[in-house]
Amino acid sequence: MKLISVEAFDTRDPAHSPTERVVIRLANGEILDGGEIARIRGHAYDPMDPDELRTKFADCAKKTHTGKEARHLFDLLQGVDKLPSPRDLPTCKTIFTQ
Repeated sequence: MKLISVEAFDTRDPAHSPTERVVIRLANGEILDGGEIARIRGHAYDPMDPDELRTKFADCAKKTHTGKEARHLFDLLQGVDKLPSPRDLPTCKTIFTQ
């Protein structure tokens, strides 16, 4: 693996470079190049809409939660500031017994 740093900084977010690029050389010599990536979907500058967030959340949770459980947890987390208590969020113990 080879990492090539970029000296340029993104004016919107100085902790990052303005673009990223992933290039992979396979064992057979073939090169896969994703090209320059200027925006990452889901970043504050390119946010996902609620349906995209819900889909991504369900995909991330699919090894531990059914689709129904993931939707329920996602909906609760979207309104976590309105819950009477953090105890109202399902825990690993309760979400798998519903």
